[in-house]
Amino acid sequence: MRFGKVWDSYSRDIKLMLTCVIAGIAVGLSVVFFHGILKAFENMITAFQTAELREFLPLVPIITALGGLSVGLLDHTIFKGITGEGFRGVVKAIAIENGIMRRRHTLKAIITSAFSISTGGGAGREAPTVIMGASLASAVGRL
Repeated sequence: MRFGKVWDSYSRDIKLMLTCVIAGIAVGLSVVFFHGILKAFENMITAFQTAELREFLPLVPIITALGGLSVGLLDHTIFKGITGEGFRGVVKAIAIENGIMRRRHTLKAIITSAFSISTGGGAGREAPTVIMGASLASAVGRL
């Protein structure tokens, strides 16, 4: 028996419940993965800051500036023309675009936030987490 025939035999409520469970598991795993990436970036950056180097050069402002520069370069090269990220982009996708999240917006939010957060920038972990969750739930809902 094909999956499509089995899926069609379920009631609407069961389909919705299964879709929500799949989306919840995917979102939970992706958030754990994202926070693991952030921790790895932070460990990699702080590994360069040995006690001897701190005496000669204050690296924290330099690392933060390089992180901001890398985010700016990514915004103006790879992710040029992508606007509406953050909570505003999620609300717009729900209200105007039928709940469809664009993959490039999600990718931009994850990568630029990872650079910014791990180098000491002012971004928080909440917005990329919400964007990842909304994007994965949107993808699962379109199945």
